[in-house]
Amino acid sequence: MNKPRSDKKLEALSEEQERVLWKLLTTPGVRYDDAREFVKKEFGIALGSNRALSAWYQERAARELIESTVRHAAVADECAGILSEKAPAMKQAAKGRLSQLLFQASVDGAQPKVLKDIAAVLGGLEYDEREAERLKLDREQIALDRDKFEFNAAKAALKAATELKQIAADASLDEDARIQAARERLFGKALATT
Repeated sequence: MNKPRSDKKLEALSEEQERVLWKLLTTPGVRYDDAREFVKKEFGIALGSNRALSAWYQERAARELIESTVRHAAVADECAGILSEKAPAMKQAAKGRLSQLLFQASVDGAQPKVLKDIAAVLGGLEYDEREAERLKLDREQIALDRDKFEFNAAKAALKAATELKQIAADASLDEDARIQAARERLFGKALATT
């Protein structure tokens, strides 16, 4: 009759036993020999070598790492959500505090470099706000320009519907030539680029 392999013996540990063994193996100064003796005494499992403990530890460490990563990712996602909601208020509070700090530092006779550094951070926050506002305005302008273009294109297409039908039905033109002819009819000849 074959004896069970020692690494298979550790698979039979209960969750509580696994928790206790993990805590023991992660305690600074505890050696595998000490843990092997503990497993024999407390769990009644005799291990022939430290190899089974080492393999069990590596597998458990990988599981712990994955679980820890998932937990930390969830916390990071939650924090990101909170920060994105509160970012404008936090930025305003930071600007206010930096303004106070700049004033106090100048009153206290701080070195010019310190004053410049505080002013640079404050200026950076204000630049970010101006840049965000500029980007918002640019997006709005692009949307407006697109809207105008679509309106004008639809208007021109309705006006030239008969001619566009003739271009589409012209069997002597291939697809690219039909598209080019329709473009020229709607928008005029393209300017030559050099």
